Amino acid sequence: MNKPGLKFSGLVSSGKVVVPADAVPSNKFDHVADTPSDQLVEGREYMIPLSQLVDSPYQVRLVMDPARVDAVGAQLEGQGQLDAIEFRLGKVKGTYELIKGHTRKYGALSRDWIELRGLFRNLSDKEAEAACMVDNTGQPPTEYEYAHMFRRALDNGHAKTQDGVGKMFGCSQATVAKRLGMLELAQPVQQILTAHPGLFGARSASVIRELWDTYPEHHEPILETISMLKDGMDQGDLKKTVEAKIADHKRKEAKANPGQEAPTKLPARREIIKSATGIEAYVTILRKIDDD
Repeated sequence: MNKPGLKFSGLVSSGKVVVPADAVPSNKFDHVADTPSDQLVEGREYMIPLSQLVDSPYQVRLVMDPARVDAVGAQLEGQGQLDAIEFRLGKVKGTYELIKGHTRKYGALSRDWIELRGLFRNLSDKEAEAACMVDNTGQPPTEYEYAHMFRRALDNGHAKTQDGVGKMFGCSQATVAKRLGMLELAQPVQQILTAHPGLFGARSASVIRELWDTYPEHHEPILETISMLKDGMDQGDLKKTVEAKIADHKRKEAKANPGQEAPTKLPARREIIKSATGIEAYVTILRKIDDD
C-alpha cells in the first residue's frame, strides 16, 4: 500500500531539524503528468508544471501584491522551495487547482520557474473553499478581504453565526461584526477598497459610513479624502480632513452666490422641562432657524 512520505519542511522551519549549508532541495518526486488522476495519493507530494496550475476560485486575495510576489520569488531563488504548495484536481482535464500557495506560484513564475512541488489534497468544493479561507501561511489578508471571507463563510454554510465564524478564524464575534460592517460601505467606497484592499480597516470604515450618512450632498469630498490615503495620509485624519473640505466647499459656494441670504436666527428662549410628576427637571435653550 502506498504511504505518503515523511515531510521535513515543517521540522526545518521550526528549527527542530538543521539543514546543512551545502544541502539543496530534492526534486526526486513523481510528476503529476506521469500519474493518472485517479491514482494520485492524498498527502503525497508531486511536481506540477506551472502551466497546468490554475488559481482557486476561492482564493481570498482581491489583489496580488507585486512587492510580496517579488520577495517570495527572491526567496525561492535563494533558498529553493522549502514548503510544498497544496493542490487538488482541476475542473478542466489536465489542470490542477491551487489550494494554498498562490503567492509562491506567481513568485516562481517571476523567476521563470516551470514547476513547483505540491501536496495533493482530495477535497470537495466546500472543503477546498474552507481550506483557502483558513490558510494562515504567508502574509495575512487585509480586514476587507477578511470581511469577504466572513460573508462567504456565513452564506455558504461553513458557520451559522458570527460567533461560529469567529471560532473558525480564531477571532472574536466583535471582530467579525466590525469587519462585516465594511461590506455595508457605499458602492463607490467599496470600489476603491477592491482595488486597494489594504487602504484602511474596519475602524476607519465606521468613520466613513458615518460621514457618508451625515453629508449626503458632499460625497465627492469624502471620496477625494479616501484617495488621499494612497499618498500616505494618516487614517486618523479622515474625519477632520473631510469636514475641512466640506467647509471650504461651502465657503466657496457662498462667495459665488453673494446675494443669497443666510438663514435668519430667531431669538433663543428658555424652556423648563418638567418630570412626569410636575417637578422642574432642567432648563434648556431652544433656538429656531427661520426658513421663511
